Amino acid sequence: MAQMLCELLRDALKDLIAHARSNPGRLNFATSGTGSAPHLAAVLFLRVAGVDMVHVPYKGGAPAVQSVLAGDTQLAFATPPSVLPLVQAGRLRALAITSRDATPLIAGVPGMAEAGLPGYEISFWYGFFVPAGTPGDVIQRLFAATQQVLNLPDTAKALAREGTEISASRSPGDFGAFLAQDAKLWARLVKESGAKAE
Repeated sequence: MAQMLCELLRDALKDLIAHARSNPGRLNFATSGTGSAPHLAAVLFLRVAGVDMVHVPYKGGAPAVQSVLAGDTQLAFATPPSVLPLVQAGRLRALAITSRDATPLIAGVPGMAEAGLPGYEISFWYGFFVPAGTPGDVIQRLFAATQQVLNLPDTAKALAREGTEISASRSPGDFGAFLAQDAKLWARLVKESGAKAE
């Protein structure tokens, strides 16, 4: 059953892309606002899929998702907490998650590669930051404490309810390297989106 659902959803994303290509500018997509992470995820989708859709920004994830339920927009780019309960209740249909591969946290929903868009991948993450100049030994103790908490089964369960997987950095240095690389993607997407600071 899960495999059949994945095949249907994989075809659904391909069908959406084909429809959007045949009808440029005719589909509306909702996000939680101009310059938000879901908006930038959509900008990447438009570029990689080669489609033209109209962005309808809302003031938050809940109103954006409600616009899809009301039929005011045809689709939304949203974070797991704003859509998971509605997907699980059968009120929204998840076409794919924005990471390359599927996750066991959202059974039956393919990642972008399986759904037919292998060049697309964007993930949202959480980080732990301290003021610049914090001594290295303090950073190491905080990192060790964070790792200890992330390894607790209750932590994984709590985050899974929100659609979040645990994927910790190997060290503070690795996290810094990740940030430097990830910032390049987000900077490019902000530029492509045309979003301006207000």
